[in-house]
Amino acid sequence: GTSCGPRPEAAMSSAVKVYLRARPTNGAAESFRVGEDNRTVSVSLKRTEQGLINNSADAIQFEFDTILHDASQESVFTQCAAEVCESVLAGYNGTVFAYGQTGAGKTYTMSGDAGSDYKQRGVIPRAVHHLFREMDVRVGKDITLSVSYLEIYNEGMYDLLADEIVPDSDLVVVDRDGEMEVKHLTKKKCRDEAEALRFFLRRRA
Repeated sequence: GTSCGPRPEAAMSSAVKVYLRARPTNGAAESFRVGEDNRTVSVSLKRTEQGLINNSADAIQFEFDTILHDASQESVFTQCAAEVCESVLAGYNGTVFAYGQTGAGKTYTMSGDAGSDYKQRGVIPRAVHHLFREMDVRVGKDITLSVSYLEIYNEGMYDLLADEIVPDSDLVVVDRDGEMEVKHLTKKKCRDEAEALRFFLRRRA
């Protein structure tokens, strides 16, 4: 279906939300502290022989919507992505992405550990499961789910589900009536959860 924009009562839920996922790190306890409100972190600044780094503060505070400290994969999905999935089923666009330095755990958060147990699934496979489960129970509604897999690397775009290699020059970001999409990007219709996950896992191999 189409939408003319978020309803007034949905305005707050449609805002961008920022979550911090933090895992236990050896030696970080003294320099990284989570506030009692579970929304702020305080990062201590290192002292030098000349004094504090900025000569005015011994710590910097950052505020987030929620801090997920040593959180399970299920908790991360419930807090960060479940509401987005529900909005998508209601006809709104939704995005979940992970940002961080190399080795911070972005791939584990979004994809999970394919060689581990079921509880280690990441946001993407959990979102696929959630969407198909909801589609099954929404009798009388015709919902089609398609998947694409786009990699952006060194400012180039790569279609990971294309049957043949697609030149980077063929993939172009275009604005279609206010909605951004990548022209010529492959879209695969999926009949069920298993088929969608096969596309996802195939391109990770």
